[in-house]
Amino acid sequence: MTGSKRRSYLFPSLSSQEISRLERVAQDGTARLRRLARIVLLAGQGSAFRAIAAEVGLSRSGVRYWLRRYRQAGLALFEEAPVLAQDNPYATQELPALAEDDPQVGAESRASGQVSLVDLCRRYSIDMAHAGHVAQFAAQLFDALLPVHGFSPRLKDILEAAALIHNVAYELSPDNHHEVGRDIILKHPLQGFTDEEQRMLALLTVFHRKKVRPEREPLFAGLDARRQREVLGLSALLRIADGLDFSQTQTTTIGEIRLNAGRVLIVVEGAASDLNAARAEKLADLFQNQFEMVVQVWEHYPMDAVRADLVRARLEPDLSLPEAGRVLMGHYMTLVEQHAEQLRDGQWDSLAFFDRDVSRLHAVLKRFGRYYDASVVGEFKKTARWLSNHAEEAIIRQAVAILVRAADDPPMIPDLAEQLRAAAEACRAQVEAAFDDLARNLSGRRYRQFLTDLITFARQPGLGVFPGEAADARIGRQAALMIWTEFNTLRDMDVTGLDIESQWRAIASFHHLLQFLSSLLGEELADVLAVVQPLESQLRDMILGETVREMFYTQPGSDGRKRKKSQLDPALVDMARVQDAWLAEARRQVVTVWDAFFSVDFRRALALAIAHL
Repeated sequence: MTGSKRRSYLFPSLSSQEISRLERVAQDGTARLRRLARIVLLAGQGSAFRAIAAEVGLSRSGVRYWLRRYRQAGLALFEEAPVLAQDNPYATQELPALAEDDPQVGAESRASGQVSLVDLCRRYSIDMAHAGHVAQFAAQLFDALLPVHGFSPRLKDILEAAALIHNVAYELSPDNHHEVGRDIILKHPLQGFTDEEQRMLALLTVFHRKKVRPEREPLFAGLDARRQREVLGLSALLRIADGLDFSQTQTTTIGEIRLNAGRVLIVVEGAASDLNAARAEKLADLFQNQFEMVVQVWEHYPMDAVRADLVRARLEPDLSLPEAGRVLMGHYMTLVEQHAEQLRDGQWDSLAFFDRDVSRLHAVLKRFGRYYDASVVGEFKKTARWLSNHAEEAIIRQAVAILVRAADDPPMIPDLAEQLRAAAEACRAQVEAAFDDLARNLSGRRYRQFLTDLITFARQPGLGVFPGEAADARIGRQAALMIWTEFNTLRDMDVTGLDIESQWRAIASFHHLLQFLSSLLGEELADVLAVVQPLESQLRDMILGETVREMFYTQPGSDGRKRKKSQLDPALVDMARVQDAWLAEARRQVVTVWDAFFSVDFRRALALAIAHL
């Protein structure tokens, strides 16, 4: 079966009436409508998205978007009258086509030998709905990012003008309209702009799409250094603004623009915001290069609407097991995002809390995932584990840096002070790299999709649940059985004979379960957690200690390869020996804590906590 046939079932067959109308539009419509008609006709013939995208010069997501719009609106999508945004400040400008011999239109322009922006828009049939929307976005970005670019108010006028005429050549040359548009702007002297400003407008037009290569533009070389910086800065803003209406539907709006910690976050909402956000983020490359700030464009994520609903994980006894799991997923995903937002802003004190709640979210998905279709929660588990791995890497690097810094101030080993300082500097760089990697992933599309999908799943009771006894079992009746079963499993294990990581996983699983069911248990739970929490924390610290010890013994050389024992840094070897002594003492102490966990007093406290069920 060919790729095109695999795709054909996604789009319904076209009637003869539709085909006839679409073929007329593809022949005689405006450039934009001709492209849309070709998309629909190709889909009706069974062409694959990839093939259609290559044929019409759009991305596959753009093709999918317009086919979705056609399924919704049908031939009405090809009405010539544009739909203007209600808040579009340019919507009141009716711009009929300009007749060259009409003495009432553009008379002032012809008398002065210059052309107004309005006349230029008329003459080249600019889509003012799209142009006005982009101009509005450009103005918003200019104002919000003023602390970054520091441009004068006059440059805002130039940016808005460029936004209005950036597609001046679209009807003439859709595939090359940025370059043709540059030539058109240079051809017509514009009212209200100096010659230098007109050259800037031409450059903004040619730079608004495709890869920006200023060295190839003679116009750019003719500007002084200050004007060159301004052109590139304004072009960076225009590219983002144009991307925010990539769908050319004027249905996306900017919710907010945040500036912090070397990052710009633009939150958008409305129909087609996913498509437009992706395009705007791609076109933010020039902004990132010019201002050395990462730009993320987020389609309105669901946290604002559901934070209050999901922040408290209170289980009702009559909830079924699948729905109890759903409540817990929403609760921990909410907490994870709260910490993620702080980490994205450089608040690294939140790292431990982020790691804890990601671990609990992963534990919820593992424990309750059996009640849902594996295809529904399987990807959630993978992504939660992925997040946990990145958090743990940052925590390990941070722990190494803290230990080395503590040994260096004051020098624990005076003879090795210089080596310790060098090691501390290397560790600091590794910590920064790990933190940057985590922050980048928390701003990436995989995390965003995970956040959106899991919150959506958490708010739809019944979604993905397997029918059967488990779907009907109530959490209030099952809680005591779940707790006692897991506790007895631990009692039957030779826990102290296991390695540290296995011990930790066993007690962490039990601790997670108690936390999940805490709203159903009695106040005696505090006495239970007073034993469980220190035990889990000590085992967790020992795992971290073993990892850190191993890192001291396996520092890579300058070529990135593992060093031989004789090549190891003496300062780090000595640090590893200190770690060995600490771990030996911790192993002796943890046996006593396990004894408290298996004691009669602990079982009594656990029974009292469960008695309320």
